[in-house]
Amino acid sequence: MHLVPVPSTLVDQHWQEVEGYVQKACKRGPLDGTPDEYKANCERGFNQLWLVRHPNTNTCGAIVTGISSGVLEGLIVAGDDMPEWIHLLSQIEDWAREQGCSKVRAYTRKGMTKRMTTYSTRGIIIEKVL
Repeated sequence: MHLVPVPSTLVDQHWQEVEGYVQKACKRGPLDGTPDEYKANCERGFNQLWLVRHPNTNTCGAIVTGISSGVLEGLIVAGDDMPEWIHLLSQIEDWAREQGCSKVRAYTRKGMTKRMTTYSTRGIIIEKVL
């Protein structure tokens, strides 16, 4: 498994690969955003789209992040076979450090806390100091 950061100019080209994951996360997660809003924000460069891919290059997950006041916010973390790739979040954490972030914060549902065990739970907001 590996992560692929998608440049804002290529979001439209890759959106079909992740749209179902983003739709599902929007329905089940705590945030109010819609798939169209997340796509538009990624295209504008306000958010970063990350593809999670199997070695055979099939996309099996999507991550959408944003940076606000030195905090990398995980807005969408969704996909298939998540236990096999959740460790890849460390690469996004490294990228966040390079961007000057001091924390990662994820807005999630309670069930995700079981998968994101290196994060501390604060209600349904989980975060990790970098």
